[in-house]
Amino acid sequence: MTRDQRKAIEWQLKNYPTRQPQVAERISAACENSTVKYDREEVGRSSVRQHSDFTSRLDKIAERRDYRWCLVVENALNYFADSPIIDVVRCRYFEYAWERLYVVPVCQKMHICRATLFNYLDVFLDVCHKYAIKYGLMDV
Repeated sequence: MTRDQRKAIEWQLKNYPTRQPQVAERISAACENSTVKYDREEVGRSSVRQHSDFTSRLDKIAERRDYRWCLVVENALNYFADSPIIDVVRCRYFEYAWERLYVVPVCQKMHICRATLFNYLDVFLDVCHKYAIKYGLMDV
């Protein structure tokens, strides 16, 4: 992982708490707006055809970059579900996202040393990088 890729992943992690509700709102709006309409053909016989574009709406949402970045972060969080890495990531990126919380306060809050903090973050960012490659957001 290059330095620029690491910065991009960290930026996405800091934006995740604000982006995830927006993506969830788009998905729920697509679910609410999908209705089934019935139509009669002109030849006189009745046919039931579904004119819902529900799947196309969901496909459009799935093609968006912000949705795929949310998938990357959620899959990485699920990957480390029972690990102390999750607590470090939440403290470093989610709780104090744009307030620059430096290394020493995070280490004191988590009761870990500085090397452990950076090791945990490196492992988590590597997993995020692998998922970003999987979803086509980054190159190898």
